[in-house]
Amino acid sequence: MMTVVEGLRKSIPYLGRHFFNAAGVPTFDLDKASQLFVAKKIDGIKAPASAPAGPEGTGAVDWLYLGDAGDSQGVSLVYRVLTAGGASHGCKAKGTDSTSYTTLYWFYG
Repeated sequence: MMTVVEGLRKSIPYLGRHFFNAAGVPTFDLDKASQLFVAKKIDGIKAPASAPAGPEGTGAVDWLYLGDAGDSQGVSLVYRVLTAGGASHGCKAKGTDSTSYTTLYWFYG
């Protein structure tokens, strides 16, 4: 699987996926690197006011410093920075929902 980013000369290779596990804990399954990160928030700051609002115009989600919540393999901390979009659009119904966003994740072992 390759992700195409307009304006880049090369495709970005697939590394893994980000989801919330059954307990609602943010999890990164970096299956192409045989690594797993189960996250807990250590710190965060608001995205700058100049950050792009994203494709849905909801505003940028916070920049985060995440630590290991236990059971991680090969990753000990992550930074989420340079966010564009992702702020909640105010879900009113029951069930699952999502808001599109783009960011840079920095993974450290």
